[in-house]
Amino acid sequence: MVQIQNAVDPGSGVNEDITVIGEEYAILLDGATGLTEESSTDGPTDGRWYVEALSEELTDRIPQTERLSTAAEMSIEAVRDRYNALTGAVSPPPEAVPSASGAIIDWSDGELTYFILGDCSVILQTNTSVIPVIGGGPRTLDERVLDRMIALREANPELSQEALWDQVTPLLREHRTRKNTPDGYWVFSLNPEAVNYAMEGGGNSTVRDGVCGRLHGRCRAATGTV
Repeated sequence: MVQIQNAVDPGSGVNEDITVIGEEYAILLDGATGLTEESSTDGPTDGRWYVEALSEELTDRIPQTERLSTAAEMSIEAVRDRYNALTGAVSPPPEAVPSASGAIIDWSDGELTYFILGDCSVILQTNTSVIPVIGGGPRTLDERVLDRMIALREANPELSQEALWDQVTPLLREHRTRKNTPDGYWVFSLNPEAVNYAMEGGGNSTVRDGVCGRLHGRCRAATGTV
């Protein structure tokens, strides 16, 4: 028997986090809208459009494919085609393209496997140990942004949140240009090559007590007895 709990805390604004619970799998996605003034999709935000489109494609493919990486690659290609249909296949700058960090957990056939792309984590709890699996993503780049924000706030305590964001946005745009590049970081977006840089595991190791997936955007799903 599998018991599922999931929760999403969007903070404020449009919720770009999503969880999908299937019969034998769970999908967790933390979306990110492009850092431009214009929207490229018909969603409330491009980030929300992306996680909805990707979750739909993954839901169709996970039960039909043997490997999660195959389902992920095919789903990214399908979302890319849908995005290009909306934008007229015009190549936008990297900082304008929506993306997502995410984790997929599958427990079909009584065995558990996971697929992680971006800065999210899966915590496996077995009968004998707890195993954290920490995803990659732009953690070092995020630290640079945080350090910059702290320095700006210390220099001017009266600086508004909006003004603070305006001052770090150029740095964020610079970081987005390194998305899905060898010298940058890899996430779900429009490049299926990203699946080659994902973290995968599980296989023959059965997790009997539980598994928890967590994203930095406070989107999480937990399964009980597997």
